[in-house]
Amino acid sequence: MTSDSPDYRVRPAKHVERLMLTEALRRFDRLHPLSEVQYVGFGAHHFVDFTLIHRALGVDKMVSIESSASIFKRSEFNKPFNSIELLRGQSWERLNDVDLKIPSIVWLDYTHKLDRKMLGDIDDVALRASSPTVLIVTVNAQQDETGATATGRLKALAERIGPEAVPIGTREADLTGWSNAAVARRIVDERIKATVAGRGDDLRYRQLFNFEYRDGARMLTVGGLLFSSDLADAVDACKWEASSCFSPTVDAIRIELPVLTARELAFLDAELPNGTARSRPPGLTADEVETYRRFYRYYPRYALVEY
Repeated sequence: MTSDSPDYRVRPAKHVERLMLTEALRRFDRLHPLSEVQYVGFGAHHFVDFTLIHRALGVDKMVSIESSASIFKRSEFNKPFNSIELLRGQSWERLNDVDLKIPSIVWLDYTHKLDRKMLGDIDDVALRASSPTVLIVTVNAQQDETGATATGRLKALAERIGPEAVPIGTREADLTGWSNAAVARRIVDERIKATVAGRGDDLRYRQLFNFEYRDGARMLTVGGLLFSSDLADAVDACKWEASSCFSPTVDAIRIELPVLTARELAFLDAELPNGTARSRPPGLTADEVETYRRFYRYYPRYALVEY
């Protein structure tokens, strides 16, 4: 990330995703005390997810990998808590320095499209992770623009991730629109499962999350739980399916939020949570109202504050 990258504090769909994930991760405490878990991510110089994970979950030990040499000093200055360890370098260079013998929440929150090095990071975490560990991967799911003919996307994908990593049966038509995100999910899912199977122990992987969201570019977030067989009953007892962001299949939770005024928000809120928000302010579609109803607990409220 560079200093002129988008400000991730004010990206509404990302904000909703972040809050939903954090809410679900509270269930991790039933498997291992969150106070003894470490969080590994890419904090940049805003550390939005780090602040949320620490305050909402009570996770103290945190590791942030910063790839941009130009903003590393800013990251050091803006580090919100002294329990955050900063590692300078690319993720594929520094992940190996992170002790994954500790139960962890690892969020590989990339902004670029999947490539070989990202898949290598996924391999590294899935190969070394202890039980229990949550592994979450976010990637850019925009389709490749290959010219006026819009052909060659399959070739471009194979060049980025390696032909052996392209899922069997993938077609050119699958690599457009949100279908491209579904292909990316399958790539990540197959990679995690293959790496876990190659460990030779009893570690298992269960997908918990599958988000598609857009604040500009189409993005995908997919991930789940790595756990040993002795925790199988405890994992079931977590009741992940009761979480609003539980998505264990190919069917993604898609977050594309309507832009609403304060008055529209107040009108819709007055009919929730027990109603269905069937009434709607003039100019809003039924789909927009239904989307708000689904995500209203996480919908961001922004205000300008001068200090």
